[in-house]
Amino acid sequence: MVVPKPERIAEMSDTGIMFIQEAVMMVSLVALVAWILFLLYKRYQVRTQESARRLEMFGKLVDKFGDSKDFVGFVQSEEGRRLLRESGVNGINAKQIALRMFIVAALLFAVGYGFMSGTSAYDNSADPNFINKVAELRYWGKMAFGLAVGFVGAGILTHLLGGDSKKGSKS
Repeated sequence: MVVPKPERIAEMSDTGIMFIQEAVMMVSLVALVAWILFLLYKRYQVRTQESARRLEMFGKLVDKFGDSKDFVGFVQSEEGRRLLRESGVNGINAKQIALRMFIVAALLFAVGYGFMSGTSAYDNSADPNFINKVAELRYWGKMAFGLAVGFVGAGILTHLLGGDSKKGSKS
């Protein structure tokens, strides 16, 4: 009976581990792309429904007011301002944008940590393939960390420069 050398057993286990990691990464990548496409579709669907609702509401308002002076008077009243503000006509809330940037930054920090933690299994390897893999993982980890820091900075600037939408209103 031939017993394989211990070096050969270690080589096979590293190759098997590498194959499993790459297979899991490919499945995760496909799942991530599918999830992003699903979120984009849902966002499109929600925006379309909200746009239709807003259009229907404004259509009812126009039908209700026969004269343009009445409509202008309503829009200038406190109730009209509140209705237009709640319908989203005045623009996008800076706090929501900043929050989205912080969420993206948190996800990028997690991805960067995942890339960097994937290098610990290959630290003691002398195989050039593993050394190159460690260098690539560290590169992508640093890229994700850098992007996350950029999103945090952009979120802070957006929050600070966007101002508070409730400062100007008296309600």
